[in-house]
Amino acid sequence: MRDSILTMMNLIDISSWQKGVDLSALFATNPLDGVVVKATQGTGYVNPEYAGWVKWLSDHDKPFGFYHYCDGADADEEAEHFYNTVKPYIGKGIPVADYEGEALLKGTAWLKRFLDRFYALSGVKAMIYCSLSVVREQPFDALTDHPLWVAQYADMNPV
Repeated sequence: MRDSILTMMNLIDISSWQKGVDLSALFATNPLDGVVVKATQGTGYVNPEYAGWVKWLSDHDKPFGFYHYCDGADADEEAEHFYNTVKPYIGKGIPVADYEGEALLKGTAWLKRFLDRFYALSGVKAMIYCSLSVVREQPFDALTDHPLWVAQYADMNPV
C-alpha cells in the first residue's frame, strides 16, 4: 500500500491544445504551484510548444514538469523517446507518465516497464499521472516507489 501523504497542489497541464497561452499572464492571474507541459506521445510525437514553454518556465524559476502521453506501443521505445526529448531538463523539472487511453489496455505491467526504462536512462523516477478511477481499477502495488498524481477534473473537490 502506498504511504498516505496527501499534498494538494494547484497544477495545470498544458499541451499543443493551449498553443499561444501566455505563461507570464497565467502565473500573474492564477494561484499556480506549477505547470506540467506535454513533451511527447508514443514513439515519435513531440509537442511543438514543449521546448518554448519549458525554457520559459526554467528561465523564470517556475516549478514545472513535462509529461509523456503513453500510447501503449513498445514501452521501452516510448520511454527512450521521452528521455531523448526531455534530457536537457532532467533534474530541473519533474518527469511524468500520463497513463490513460490505449495504454490502460496494456495494464500496469506495461507502465512499470516504461517507468523502469525511463529510470534506467535518466536516473530519475517519473511520476504517474492518471485519474482516480484508474487507481481504483488497476493494481498499482508494483509501482509504489513512484510518486502518484491523481488528476481531479470537473468538480475540484479534494480526492
